[in-house]
Amino acid sequence: MNKIDDCWKSWTTEKWNLTDSLKTPLGPVFDQRWEEFTEHGIFDRLNHPIELRNTTAFSISVRAAARVTITLCNGSKYKQNSCYSIIIGNYGNTKSVIQKCSKGIPMEWQESDEECRQFKVSFSHKPLSATEWRTFLITWDSVARNISVFDAASNTVFMKYQDNEQSNSSKNYHMFIASINSMFYRFHIYTFLHTTVENAILRSPIFQFNNKMICIQLLAGLCAECDINITLYDATHNIELKQFTVKGSSKATAHGLPTWQFVTIEHLTDRNSAIMEVRPILNSNSPNPLWAIANVRQCPRYESFRKGVLSISVNPYVFTYVHTSSNLTCQKLFYDEHTVVSSLSDVKSNMNLDDTECPEGKFGPRCSVSCDLVSNAGNDCKDSAICYQNGCTCFPACQGNMYGQNCNKTCDSCMVRKESTSLCNKVTGVCNYGCNNHPNKLYIPPMCQMSITKPGAPLVNFINTVNIQVKLLITWKEEYDGPLFYSFIIQTTNNININGIRWKPVFQNVTELTGVFTNLKSNVIYYIICILRACNQDGKLCNDISSERHIVEINCNQSNFFLIPEEHSLSINWKNELNQLYSCVANRYMLIVQQANTSEEILNTSIDKLPYKVSSLPSYTLFNVIILQKNKKIFSKQIRTLKEAPLKISNLRSLNVSDTNVTLSWMAPKQLNEEKIMEYEVTLQVKKYYGCTDSKPLLNNPNTTYLTNDTTITIQNLHPYALYNAEVVVYNSQYNSEPEETTFETKVSAIATEVYSNINVQGWNMTWEPPEDCRTITGPLYSRIQIYGISDDVKDVNMMKQTAYYHLSLKEIQLDGAERYMAKLYVIRRATGLENHFAYQTYEFETPSKAPPKVINLEVYEIDSRQNPTIVYLRWQRPRPPLNGILHAYRIRLCERNECTNNTVESNAVCNLWDNYICGSIQRYSKKQQMLEVVASNVNVSKPGIPFVVSMINLDNAAPDQPDNFTITTLNNSVVDLQWCHPWKTGSPLEYFRIQMNPISTNLQTLSENDKFPKNHSLPIKIEFMVSNYTRNYHERLYLLPSTQYLVSIQAVTYNNRTSKIMYKNFETPSTLKFNGHLKYMLSDSMISLDIPPVLNNTKNSMIHVIVKGPKPCEEYLKVPKNLQAQAGVQVDDDAWQAAELPTLELAGKPFIVGNNLSYGNAKNCPLRSKEFYEITVIITEHNQNVHNKPNMLKISIFNATESSTEHKKWLIFIILIFVVPGAAFYFYQRYVFYLML
Repeated sequence: MNKIDDCWKSWTTEKWNLTDSLKTPLGPVFDQRWEEFTEHGIFDRLNHPIELRNTTAFSISVRAAARVTITLCNGSKYKQNSCYSIIIGNYGNTKSVIQKCSKGIPMEWQESDEECRQFKVSFSHKPLSATEWRTFLITWDSVARNISVFDAASNTVFMKYQDNEQSNSSKNYHMFIASINSMFYRFHIYTFLHTTVENAILRSPIFQFNNKMICIQLLAGLCAECDINITLYDATHNIELKQFTVKGSSKATAHGLPTWQFVTIEHLTDRNSAIMEVRPILNSNSPNPLWAIANVRQCPRYESFRKGVLSISVNPYVFTYVHTSSNLTCQKLFYDEHTVVSSLSDVKSNMNLDDTECPEGKFGPRCSVSCDLVSNAGNDCKDSAICYQNGCTCFPACQGNMYGQNCNKTCDSCMVRKESTSLCNKVTGVCNYGCNNHPNKLYIPPMCQMSITKPGAPLVNFINTVNIQVKLLITWKEEYDGPLFYSFIIQTTNNININGIRWKPVFQNVTELTGVFTNLKSNVIYYIICILRACNQDGKLCNDISSERHIVEINCNQSNFFLIPEEHSLSINWKNELNQLYSCVANRYMLIVQQANTSEEILNTSIDKLPYKVSSLPSYTLFNVIILQKNKKIFSKQIRTLKEAPLKISNLRSLNVSDTNVTLSWMAPKQLNEEKIMEYEVTLQVKKYYGCTDSKPLLNNPNTTYLTNDTTITIQNLHPYALYNAEVVVYNSQYNSEPEETTFETKVSAIATEVYSNINVQGWNMTWEPPEDCRTITGPLYSRIQIYGISDDVKDVNMMKQTAYYHLSLKEIQLDGAERYMAKLYVIRRATGLENHFAYQTYEFETPSKAPPKVINLEVYEIDSRQNPTIVYLRWQRPRPPLNGILHAYRIRLCERNECTNNTVESNAVCNLWDNYICGSIQRYSKKQQMLEVVASNVNVSKPGIPFVVSMINLDNAAPDQPDNFTITTLNNSVVDLQWCHPWKTGSPLEYFRIQMNPISTNLQTLSENDKFPKNHSLPIKIEFMVSNYTRNYHERLYLLPSTQYLVSIQAVTYNNRTSKIMYKNFETPSTLKFNGHLKYMLSDSMISLDIPPVLNNTKNSMIHVIVKGPKPCEEYLKVPKNLQAQAGVQVDDDAWQAAELPTLELAGKPFIVGNNLSYGNAKNCPLRSKEFYEITVIITEHNQNVHNKPNMLKISIFNATESSTEHKKWLIFIILIFVVPGAAFYFYQRYVFYLML
């Protein structure tokens, strides 16, 4: 957590910033960072200038014999600028003073002025040490010119000074440090994270640990009113593992600055990863709150051990000579804990060390230091001194069996091992492997110098015939070192130990050891011995020695017996008579117990001891009691046991416990009399509902009682997730037994039946509470929330969330605003558990309005630079639903860096040119305004939606798009309608559409075969369709030639002469060919003369077909073509033929005689019969004629009533000459006039 450590960059540090101790001062540092502070050494000169521009306090640790001068100057030149001198340990380390030198600090050879010699403040004490570090804190106010000096050791401000004189000094102060003697100092300059904002979250990344124990150490700097809440979460940040509050310093500090403290957090968990969250809080109001964090790390795996080695050259012949630097001490500096180790000059050789039991080559705490690490001499630690809190001592390097200072002592009776060359510790003389064994002496550990001679036999005193007391006399010596123990043992003649070995301590100044043996057998010989044991201090190495033995024999006297009946037992004891001094041992007798009514033998055994109790007898039963001695009856009596209540049942157990059922099983009490068990009463009571957090073990719940005659009972309909107490009582005809109790826990119900209560949605937070009746809770509560959309825009929403808490953030699950939803809350047992589809709570709610989504399809379609300022036209579509509320307006924004132009478009605005679009415009004052955005806002929502941003780069003077949806519609009489839509983008304002019609080819019959088109119709048609007002659709009507193919093109043209791509379309005008008149006829000589009218707009390769339907034709007739049968009305069975098939020019406007038996084209004009009906059809067909076109034909029905004659033929010729020739002339004249009109 410092500037050079990147660890803090992986933390979430919102409103936490990195700072240093000069910008943000805190109290002195007494942790591992202290050793990282740079150590400076100076000798009688000013040194280490530091600029104090923004510094209000700083800490410094110094090691000096006397007179440390810290100078604060109003500038970087201490010889000239006004200065304040803080002199600590002046006058041989007896007084501290503050001086003011307005004209600078004088050199040693210069005489100082009167002001500079005055002590503004002084304080008598001994603040410095040449061998120990002393820490001071100096606070400095450059405006008020206040100086305070704080002593960290005594937690006091021992000097204060305020300069009230007028001064024009600046805030640019510098600090200098000096000493008349050698001095070492360390400034407390370091970096750390801090905040002054309450509730500013500092969150760690996920960290791992392996031993199931979270252990974190950190340093917290807090003001007195400042606390820190530290919370451990699992890796998902959903489950809280532990919360820990670090309080602000309760110990008042004189300096008033926030102080550092060391914090350790431990938590045992089954997880292997976690997240730590730090939240600063105030326990009361504070004018200057500050929270600081540093050195966050996991705890070391083992206890830390730190050591320091100081190498010193000394005179090998005179040990008392020690260099001055040997007076240096070792200090342990920590918050509220400072330890100083004595200097090397205080070396001693007779100290009690804590490593006396260490093996060779090891010393120190837990014997963890090897001699070869601190001495070049190897394992004997030669020429080394060891310093402890209470002093230092030389570590001897003795040879052989010598030890101690100058190796003038000899290891005594130590045990020898082949693998070791040394018998005892070279420092203390403690035997390495215990004392050497000796048959007549017991050596006392650990030195094995003192010994105890083998004791004599114990003394015996009879308590009675079977009990004895023993004692052993010993002599106590003050020199005994180490614990002593003793034990009396008693053995039979075959060396069997009767009572075992029971060690008792030998207390100081004891002269007599005692013991008691009871219940000894009569007429038996015993050996009694006392064993003494001596051990070292930890009891690992012990030596024993046994005393001489004492032999004793036990005698016995005979006595009478008496009986005591109870409900289920008989007690047997003997009577003490006046002439009987002691009782005999019981195992000399045989005891027989018989049931009186059946003579059944209940017991036949030797008596272990008296009184003797015969148990497990039936109540109110008559028994015979007989006592034998050496098979001789010496006692006989009849006695009855007492009546009793039934015994308690035994082995009461709960079996097959489920969530609602339990089977209780027990063993019936033994009833040896005639009393029978009538029934068992089973009582259940709920002791605790685990779903009720405040449930107490003695909750006043009703009892439920069940009766049964069996020793098992299955009880159903229990409450799941509860602690039950079961009590079983036995009843006979009169009494009941004492109850037997057990407890059992019903299991969690797999499927939850409970439902949550008090569901509520406030804003974006959904909350709920556990069931109102906690007794309905049948297992752990885990929530599954199913959310369905109700309103139209979210009806497809179906999402599921799960949580172990009683709240859910609807914003985090990204619900849409101003929409109605239905929430179903289920109780489940775990994250993967099943919900009960019949147990849930529903809650319908509406989310608050929020910012709408982004608009879509934003485009700039025209930039009108003719205006000043330029107008930018754009279009967009409203956001896709759901809209998160009611749309209020759209804001158009055009920006260049921080300069923006804004415009607002109402939410109900439309676009006239395109459906489902909104159009708007905005003024543009500079072409540098390149970024255009449109953002939607909702009613009653202050925050707008996400802007849609487009760049206007390369949009100026852009070419327009092609006209859209260009279509051509051909109407009657070669009338053509052109239709198109406004271009999608115009780039610049549109001026006109350029339309051009190019005839490609025509099917009209021209006057000359060399003419491709009719006269005056071969040139292109050019049209400029001017655009005065933009409309969605445009229309232009043209009148063109029929039966002609055209190529039409259209393109958009802007005012700045930018054109779109040309759009081309081919089309062909339909044919307008038709007869110009009606079909007329005349009968003549069994023939019919047709007057075929002229044809208008005749086309190339058109043909006229004359079809006759009537009586049977001639043999050479030509069948009617199938494609003309339907038009001519010819059926399958009809008699019909084609009389003529000729180009239109040969028949149109000319007479044609039907039935003249001539051939026309491929057709045979069969003769007609008189007095018959004929139907004549004249049809014009065109090359590539569209089958959907209406047929061009004329049809007449004629009854041929004439007969053939020559006269008739003449008249026919005459008529032809009269009518046909003028008709042909008229036809050609009409065609010529028509072409001229075209």
